[in-house]
Amino acid sequence: MKWSDKEIEMVLVSIWKKLLGIDDVRSSDNFFQLGGDSVLALRLISAVGKELGIDLSFKMLYRWPTLGRLSQSIGSVINQTADSAEKESIPDAERQITKAIGIEYNGERYYKILPAQRYWVDDEIDQEYKKIEKTHGVMTMDYDIIGLFRVDCLMLAIAYLVRRHESLRSTFHKLGDQYFLKVEKGDSPDFVPVYKDFSCHATADAKAINSFVLFEDHKFDLQKGPLFLVRVCKTGEDNHMLSIKLHHSIYDGWSINVMLRDLLVAYEAFTRGQQPDIPDLKYQYKDYLAVEGRHAETNYTAHRKYWTDKYLSLPPEILLPGASRSASDMSEKFLKMVTIPFPKNIFDKLNRLAKEYSVGMFVLLQATIKSYLYHTTGEPDLVVGTHTFGRDYMDSENQIGGYATTVVLRTIFDPEDSFSECLDKVKKSNDDMHQYSAFTLLNRLEEMLDPGEKVYGKFWRINLEYPNPDKGFTGMGDGEDVLQRLNLRLGEGYARQEVEMVATIDVLMTFLKNGDNMDISLSYDTSLFQPSGINAFIEDYFTHVQNIPERIPALSSL
Repeated sequence: MKWSDKEIEMVLVSIWKKLLGIDDVRSSDNFFQLGGDSVLALRLISAVGKELGIDLSFKMLYRWPTLGRLSQSIGSVINQTADSAEKESIPDAERQITKAIGIEYNGERYYKILPAQRYWVDDEIDQEYKKIEKTHGVMTMDYDIIGLFRVDCLMLAIAYLVRRHESLRSTFHKLGDQYFLKVEKGDSPDFVPVYKDFSCHATADAKAINSFVLFEDHKFDLQKGPLFLVRVCKTGEDNHMLSIKLHHSIYDGWSINVMLRDLLVAYEAFTRGQQPDIPDLKYQYKDYLAVEGRHAETNYTAHRKYWTDKYLSLPPEILLPGASRSASDMSEKFLKMVTIPFPKNIFDKLNRLAKEYSVGMFVLLQATIKSYLYHTTGEPDLVVGTHTFGRDYMDSENQIGGYATTVVLRTIFDPEDSFSECLDKVKKSNDDMHQYSAFTLLNRLEEMLDPGEKVYGKFWRINLEYPNPDKGFTGMGDGEDVLQRLNLRLGEGYARQEVEMVATIDVLMTFLKNGDNMDISLSYDTSLFQPSGINAFIEDYFTHVQNIPERIPALSSL
C-alpha cells in the first residue's frame, strides 16, 4: 500500500498527541523535545508498526526526530521511492539485536556484562554502602492470592517462565579482571517452587509464614544460582501467598511487569490444559549486553569528547532547601518514606503548563524542580538523577533483565532565562543524555572527581522518577484480565522485611499518577532532613509551581 508523506504525518500526529498528552504538533516539532523518552519511543515504534506496517527503529527515530522528516523517511522506506532514505535507513541486521557470541572457557559459554550490571555483582564497587545495606541487590515480593488456586499449574507456569527467559537462569562469574554472564540449564530442581501448607498447622503463626515467604533461610550465590526463586504457601481454604525473590543483576522495575504478565498468562493456559500462546522471544538478555557493548566500543571516543568539551569542571556543591548538613558516616544515613498528594490546583497548573508549552509531564516536572532549586539556592548549575530503562531495541520490551541505568541531567541556567528557555535547556539535557550514552555525563563527572570522592552528596543530591503507567495492572499486558477470568484476586502480601534502608541520595521524588491527581512519594535521608524540613521543602515547591513567573531570578536578585 502506498502512503503519501501527508498521510503518514497525519498518522504520526495522532500517535504523538496520544503518547505525549499534547494538543498540537507541528512538522518541525522534535519528539524528544516534546517530552518523549525511551519508554515513549518504544510505544511510538509499536504504534507505527501497527498503523503503517513498518519496523521503525529507535536509532531511526533519533536520526530523524522531527515530525516532518520522520514522516518523509518512513514514506521513503515504505514506498521505496527515495534512494537516499533507503541508503540512510538501517538494515534489519543492524536495527535488531544480533545474537551474542560470547567466549568459551572450560567448555562453557560466557558473555561479558556491562558496568551497570557489574555494579550489582562486584562487591569491590561501593563497598561502604554494600557493607551497611544488608538487602543490597535483593528484591522479595509477596502477594496474597484469594480464590481457587491451582498450585500444580503454577509449577508449570514457573517452569515455562524459566525456559522462556534466559536471564532467570543466569549466573555471574569473574574471569580474570572481568565479569561474565553464564546461562544455566533450566531443568535444575532449584527452580521448582517450594510449597508449604500452613492452613493445617494449628501452631502456624504470622512469624513462621513471614520467615518462609521472606526467604530468611536463603542467601544468593551469584556463581551457583539460581537468582530467581519462588515459594508458595497455603494459609486458608481459598488463600495462598506467592513469594518471589530475585537478584537485581537480572531484573529491573520494567522486568517485574513482564514477569507477572507472562506468569499469569502461562498459568491461565495451563489451567485449561493448553500451552501458553505467547510469541517466542527473538533475543535474550545476553544479546542486549552484547549489542550495548558494541555500541559503547564504537562510540566511546566520540561521546567522551562531547561531554569533555561541554563540561570542563564539576558543578558547585549545593544544600537542598530545608536540609541541614548531612551526616558524614554512611552508617547514620537512613531512608524514610512519605507520600504527599499534590494540591489539586497545583496539579491542574502542571497540566496547563504542559499543554501551553507542548512538553511531556516528566520534562515539565524536571524544569519545575530545577527552577525551584535555582530560585531558592541561587545556584544556576544544577544536577538531578533519574533512570532509563534501556528498552531501545526491538523485542526488548518483552524481556526480563537488568536493563535500567542511572543517569544524571545537568542544566546551567542564566539569570535572564524565561520559563520557556528553562524548559528548552531541560529538554536539551534529556536529548543529550539519550544521544551520548556510550560515555555518559555521569562518567564525565566521575572522572573529574578527586580520588576517593563520590559523585553524589555534594552537587548531586536529588533523584526524580516518573513511572508512566500503561494499561493493565502489570503495566505491560493483560494480567488483570487473566485474574478476572480466573476469578482470582492478587493483593499485596503482609510479609515485610524490617530493615532500615541506607540513603545514598538526599531525596528521591517519585511522581505517581493517582486518578485525576498526582502524588509525590518521597524517600529522604533522615540524617539530613527532619520531617518538618521535608514538609517545608515540598510546601515551598508547591508554592513555586503555583507562582511560576516568566523569568526565574536567582535568590540574590529577588
